[in-house]
Amino acid sequence: MLKISTRCVRQVERRAFKKLRNHPTLRRLWQEWTGGTSPSVEEAANDLSKEDIVVLARLTRTPEERSALFKALIVVWAFDA
Repeated sequence: MLKISTRCVRQVERRAFKKLRNHPTLRRLWQEWTGGTSPSVEEAANDLSKEDIVVLARLTRTPEERSALFKALIVVWAFDA
C-alpha cells in the first residue's frame, strides 16, 4: 500500500511506541498509578507526530486497544496543553 519494506514499517512502529512509552505525561500518570519511580525524559524528544499516531492506531487489534490508545493520547494532550 505505502510501498515501503516491512523492515521500514517495523522501524516506524518501534519509534512511535518508544515516543509513547517515554512521553513524560504518560510516565507521570503511570508513576502515580503504580506508586513507582521513572527516569526523567526530555520532553522535546517525545512529540508524537501525526504519522506516529496513525502507526500506533493501525497496530491496535481490538476496539479496546484502540480505545486505550486514544484515551492515553487525550491524557497526553490534556496535560501538555
